[in-house]
Amino acid sequence: MNEPLAIISAGIVISALEIFVPGMVVIWIGAGFILAGLIALFAPMGIWAMIALGGVIGIVLMVAFRDMLLKAIQNAKEIPDNVIIHEGDGILRGERVHFSGTEFSYESEEPQEIFNDGEKVHIVRIENNTAYIRKKKGNQ
Repeated sequence: MNEPLAIISAGIVISALEIFVPGMVVIWIGAGFILAGLIALFAPMGIWAMIALGGVIGIVLMVAFRDMLLKAIQNAKEIPDNVIIHEGDGILRGERVHFSGTEFSYESEEPQEIFNDGEKVHIVRIENNTAYIRKKKGNQ
């Protein structure tokens, strides 16, 4: 009764190795071993039969699902790490604008706009630690 548990444990360890060996190959072999161990709990078999069954199941799973999983990962929407998606109102303090507990350098969205220290402004967006601002309505 210990052999199926050993095969299941080996499957978990092999699946975890996918972290160190990327490519969506090792995880399928691990899953095959886990399934072989679960099958062996209900249909007793020798250790070599479980290893062979685990390998076969792993290869079948890999052939059946690897490409589909890789496509799903590649099509996942990527969020750029140099953009903070924020918009709102801030206050100018010298050469910086204070917004959401942080101070940013700023640039005007509108050419020729003049801003004063302490003025409330509307932040249109923040990119690369720069706030793009325009005058707040009712503040002119």
